[in-house]
Amino acid sequence: MLEKLTAKQARRIAECARAARDARDVLLHGIAEDTIGEPHPAKGERDRIGTGGFDVLPASDRSVRALSRAINDLRPDARSELFALMRVGQGELAPEDWTRGMSEATTLGDESVSGILADDIDLSNHLNKGLYELGLS
Repeated sequence: MLEKLTAKQARRIAECARAARDARDVLLHGIAEDTIGEPHPAKGERDRIGTGGFDVLPASDRSVRALSRAINDLRPDARSELFALMRVGQGELAPEDWTRGMSEATTLGDESVSGILADDIDLSNHLNKGLYELGLS
């Protein structure tokens, strides 16, 4: 399934995503949820702060820049595979639906795919789970 993207590249991007998530969590640690201005969660919801993006971090944050650079350094076809891998890791696609994930990436376009990947707060988990689902972990 992975032809243009290597498992090593995917793991490296997952590490960058984990570092960005950790930086974001450190910044938000101890901030009252009411301060963020989100509505109270519905019954059963937990970490409202955990659903936000990296936009709370300054644009100069090294971890977010490293994540964006790692994603943007990929060729567009490898980025499409990374997107499909993320979708498998999210549980939105089964491994046998790989071509559908690649088709979604093509339909969205490279710029949108890059943005979606860079904004996924759980990208690290999604990529690692996708690698596991594909038997590449």
